Amino acid sequence: MNQEQTNITTGKQIRHLRTQLGMTQEELAGELNVTRQALSNWERDVNEPDLNMLKKICFLFGVNMDDFAKDNKIIKSSDRVKDHGEVFTPKRIVNLMLNQPEILAKINDLTATFFEPSAGEGAFLVELLKRKLKVAMEQSSSAKLFNTKSLLALSTLYGIELLEDNVEILVMNMITTFNVEYSRIISTRFDSKINQHVLDSAKVIIQANMVQGNTLKKTTTDGSPIIFSEWKSKPGNKVQRTEYTFESIINQGGPTGTVQGATEEMDLFADTSYFDDSKKEESKMRQYTLCSWTSIYKQEIA
Repeated sequence: MNQEQTNITTGKQIRHLRTQLGMTQEELAGELNVTRQALSNWERDVNEPDLNMLKKICFLFGVNMDDFAKDNKIIKSSDRVKDHGEVFTPKRIVNLMLNQPEILAKINDLTATFFEPSAGEGAFLVELLKRKLKVAMEQSSSAKLFNTKSLLALSTLYGIELLEDNVEILVMNMITTFNVEYSRIISTRFDSKINQHVLDSAKVIIQANMVQGNTLKKTTTDGSPIIFSEWKSKPGNKVQRTEYTFESIINQGGPTGTVQGATEEMDLFADTSYFDDSKKEESKMRQYTLCSWTSIYKQEIA
């Protein structure tokens, strides 16, 4: 075990859980019926709470005893907390927050979007995906309809994460969760075969909706604008994908009018009017073609 991992102590866990909930030492000490000095000693690792007190702390914060193990998922290292404010949310707190009535109402609306500005490894987004897929299942009368609704549910989940390693795990967790849940539902609920086009399209959606960048600056790591795709449902189980910068979404602006990363072929024998500024501007206006939800993976451009 490296030194960075051994720096994750019980005291640090207690302190980060307390500050995450906005509690002072006096407030938490009062809840635990101990002195502020006793709590301070725990947080500074002068000594540790006994087992009964640790159970009480876990109950108060809604976490498992396992969350205080050295391989916990609350923090990765004290340096990352210091440099980036990185603190992961325990699963019980995630569920507690998602069980709020106003959140449940949005989960039950497959078109309602969720945005996680500091996505981490996907604690909230993964749980949201599971819940939305369950709603998609309940609203589907056939495997074909579930194929569409599962992708619609997925398309409403967006996240930004600053740290590269977290983004990689976030994307992997979302893809794995979708594949597992979709495969389970399609086979057990609808007694149907897995549609590979659904899995491939889901991967495209996830890679477009989970972005590495700085939420406050609205830029990626290289300073470019963060770009998200809107997946707008159209009649006939069709979808129109349109790209927007994150800033334009916040300011309720229009789409980019382009396709990120797309290059345009130029006819070397075209007349010289191609190089006219107005022609060049016109040529830049490109968009994804209207397609079925299960054909998103093709990423065809008009």
